[in-house]
Amino acid sequence: MFKNICVECEIDIKGRNICNHSGRKTSIIELFDLRVSENTGMAITEHYSIRGYRVYIKPNNNHKREALSDIINRLEEFPLLPFLVSTLFFILKFY
Repeated sequence: MFKNICVECEIDIKGRNICNHSGRKTSIIELFDLRVSENTGMAITEHYSIRGYRVYIKPNNNHKREALSDIINRLEEFPLLPFLVSTLFFILKFY
């Protein structure tokens, strides 16, 4: 079914193994990127266990970079922590 949808929408799927599961995985990753809560994501995708849902949501380097950037922005509000902020900037440089 999902493969037919891709063909109908003229999406190039040559060399890719497309199945119904592909759409489910992609939608869960998109929900994660949009910061939809796990409970809501599970309800949308009809997952009944958190373990089954979390198989799909693995943070990539962009997620890690964004999280570290958020931490740095919050820490900059506290003037007594310049060493910690500079250390986090150093770590962030490698992501």
